[in-house]
Amino acid sequence: MKRALICIIILVLAFSLVGCGTIASEKAIDIALADMGITRVAAAKTDAILNKEDDPATYKVILDMNDHFVNYYINAKTGEIISKETLAK
Repeated sequence: MKRALICIIILVLAFSLVGCGTIASEKAIDIALADMGITRVAAAKTDAILNKEDDPATYKVILDMNDHFVNYYINAKTGEIISKETLAK
């Protein structure tokens, strides 16, 4: 039992160190919100869509600001903002 628990802990730690190579979708949303200088409360809705087909992989973060949308494209590996666009509803 003790040995199995130790193996599980080692596997969890190894996975967290290696990860899947991308930031979490919540982190991508936080990056976009920070760039806008707002909190989640200021956005009516937020969403992050991972596109692994892009090179590099990207998140499309959509911020619904009630009267318009702000779309961010964020590098899924580094968290760097690639581009941002504002669209009317």
